[in-house]
Amino acid sequence: MTKLLALCAVLGLLVTACGGGNTDEGSGPAPEAPSPTQASGSPDSEDPDAGGEPASQDAADGTQPGEDAAADQPSDASSSPETSDDVAAGEPGISDDGASGEPETYDPILQPTCGGEGELSATAHGVTAETIKIGAPEIDFEELGNLGLAQILRGGVGTVLEFLAEELNENGGICGRMVEVVNFKYLPFGTDTSLAACVYFTEDEEVFAVLGEFTRVPAGNLCVTETHSTALIAAPYTADDHARANAPWLHLGIASDRRLEVFVTALDKAGLLAD
Repeated sequence: MTKLLALCAVLGLLVTACGGGNTDEGSGPAPEAPSPTQASGSPDSEDPDAGGEPASQDAADGTQPGEDAAADQPSDASSSPETSDDVAAGEPGISDDGASGEPETYDPILQPTCGGEGELSATAHGVTAETIKIGAPEIDFEELGNLGLAQILRGGVGTVLEFLAEELNENGGICGRMVEVVNFKYLPFGTDTSLAACVYFTEDEEVFAVLGEFTRVPAGNLCVTETHSTALIAAPYTADDHARANAPWLHLGIASDRRLEVFVTALDKAGLLAD
């Protein structure tokens, strides 16, 4: 789930890199239909025979005043619906003209809003007219097993991202550009393999962003964000590390150096530390 949320975050950056969308203003809510009492109208003040007592003639005919006129008017139930105050015109779920109808299909991942017209061109580092390239670091569990350090059998994160990118591309990619995922496996200790991955992503492949983290190797994360000014998504950071970044560094959790402080504060507010 965290990887999916992280993918949403990086796709938001991708849409920004490709250009914003055009917004259409709705024409506002439909005018309120007149009520039946207004539609029936009052006696014509210019009729001298009215004498201010139109009700007596209607009573003689066995009808109530304005009954025939009211019958010709639509009831309140059939009057034109008004746009709800909770949903503004132009928002997802209603048409651009503000009238109610079938809800529009809206998916922020598979159907990003793209602005501009004409042929696509390179708009940012790692973004060409045809592709958007994303780096995906993953722990080399096979090598950990070969070294006798851990025996873990699991699917690779890069494989998951490749399938997500494939689905995305089948639905038009990002603003017409296909998402390309490049992988690199590293070891979660030392700095050799993580720095090699950083150089591969930023210099060799020139990715738009790195999606993932160099677990237990903060030097690899700083290599991406500080040394090579490339966006990094889903890697935890400290306040000092984040301040050194020269590109967007996004994380869905609490900063590493504040996690314990926030946890203890939450316990205190809950009254669990009273005694």
